[in-house]
Amino acid sequence: MALQTLTLRDGRTLEVDAPLGATKEELAQAANRELAMGVGDRRRMLLARERSTAEDRVTRAREAAEEAALIARESDRTSFTRGLDIGTDLVAQATGSSLEGIGSLLGLEGLEEYGAEVALENEADIQRKSRFQTRFDDIEGVGDFGSYLAGIAGESLPAMAAGIAGGIGAVAAAPAGLGALGVGALGVAGATTANVPFFYGMNRERQKDAIEQGFKTEISEAAAFFTALPQALLDGIADRLLVGGLRITDEAIRAGGLFTRASKGATAGTVVEAPTEMGQQLLERAQAGLPLDNEEALAEYREAGIAGGLLGGSIRGTAAAIGGDSVRQAEEKARIEQERAAEISGLTEDAPADTQGDLFGFTEEQELARAEAAPT
Repeated sequence: MALQTLTLRDGRTLEVDAPLGATKEELAQAANRELAMGVGDRRRMLLARERSTAEDRVTRAREAAEEAALIARESDRTSFTRGLDIGTDLVAQATGSSLEGIGSLLGLEGLEEYGAEVALENEADIQRKSRFQTRFDDIEGVGDFGSYLAGIAGESLPAMAAGIAGGIGAVAAAPAGLGALGVGALGVAGATTANVPFFYGMNRERQKDAIEQGFKTEISEAAAFFTALPQALLDGIADRLLVGGLRITDEAIRAGGLFTRASKGATAGTVVEAPTEMGQQLLERAQAGLPLDNEEALAEYREAGIAGGLLGGSIRGTAAAIGGDSVRQAEEKARIEQERAAEISGLTEDAPADTQGDLFGFTEEQELARAEAAPT
């Protein structure tokens, strides 16, 4: 509807509400309705119209002020801190969606509504903040690349921290004598368990997108949950490999100097993380019923692979460069302790009663020879 001015036969003008492109008959009917109104009714209508117009102006002014404040606030933040904020919102969105799903399954309407509200609010926050992040297609120079890498690092950190914390907690609770392989497997299990709620929630959110696009008619809680299991497992294995927890590639990576270790670590991190991210993205689209080979899907796989490879390479390369020396120091300490233990075990047994015995198992001549040979 739009306010239009009509000229009547007697030369008077009349303002009417009518659709744009209305026919003469529709305009005549609108004019007759307007003329049939009493003076008081017309005044009330004009006042309501003016009030509505004023409210619209206030709303637009408020939105403009909020937008200006958002731009000013985001321009003062780095890509990493903004990414960290977005990553936190992602975890909150997934958690809210998980609660929504649990509430739906258990018939808890309050929990379902609360979870849906949390997911929706955080999704809106993510969309607002993501406008200011550098994406791969935006890279035009070294500065843009650094901004992109810092951004994806910040966005990944909250979810990654949850998985790593779950793995560390499981390892800390491991019984004694489990062995390195058993401890590593327990760490993967702990990380996987910690990651399941996140992937379950994000799968549900992706199904909501598919419903809006017409690919689905309702959310499948089973598809979202059971797809989250392999996704979480892949993430748990990748996290343990990135921090060296499984020690599968440590022997090869820690050999060589600082830059050699960093290069090997970066390569290993890229090989681990890039296919992991791409596989998780494919699983997410598949459970949502979205096409797996259209242009949008291929762009998602590419973005996930590049981001995962760069981030995984950076993390593993840094860990290998720093951790190589610590591993060497630990091995040197273990070697010294073994030598000391061997020396102690080589001592002679206690001498029989009423005899002094040889404390170190050397004769006096051997002791003198050792003292003369020792450097001064």
